[in-house]
Amino acid sequence: MLHRFHLNLYKPDENHGSFGRDNLANERTFLAWIRTAMSFASVGIAVTHFFRYQSGQNMINFLLALTSDDPATRRAIEQLQVPVAANKRETAGLQRYLDLMVQHDKRVTKLATVLGSWFVATSFAVVVVGGYRYGVSFKSLRSKRFPVSRWSIMLCLLVSLALVATSLGLVLVTEL
Repeated sequence: MLHRFHLNLYKPDENHGSFGRDNLANERTFLAWIRTAMSFASVGIAVTHFFRYQSGQNMINFLLALTSDDPATRRAIEQLQVPVAANKRETAGLQRYLDLMVQHDKRVTKLATVLGSWFVATSFAVVVVGGYRYGVSFKSLRSKRFPVSRWSIMLCLLVSLALVATSLGLVLVTEL
């Protein structure tokens, strides 16, 4: 059974003119689409994890700074006008500041998760487009025609630009 399947997958074909060379180039192009899809998926996972790590790290750094005895750190906290709790009345101000910080971090984490999901979804779309292009190119090469790709390249370009612009926006939001 497996032997029969193997023969159907690797059925030899006649090589007329440049069909063999063109078909190998078509296969390399398909593999480039796969590499592009893997890159999109990797970036999506990295974006999600980076911003989760960063939001948690911000809180840890803030809490460490509050408990620091270093005079330079104390002056920096005073310059930021962070309410450090010296008595019970000031504790409410500190709690409010921490709550705002947590809300901001949750918002950034949610945005990063959505952005990362879009990168991964784009990777699936790139695989589908690459597979479609491979099939169309293979059929065209068999009929001695050359398929020109316009929409697939433009679509990938526009989606990539949109994702990069959104990523830049997310980075700017986290820095503010």
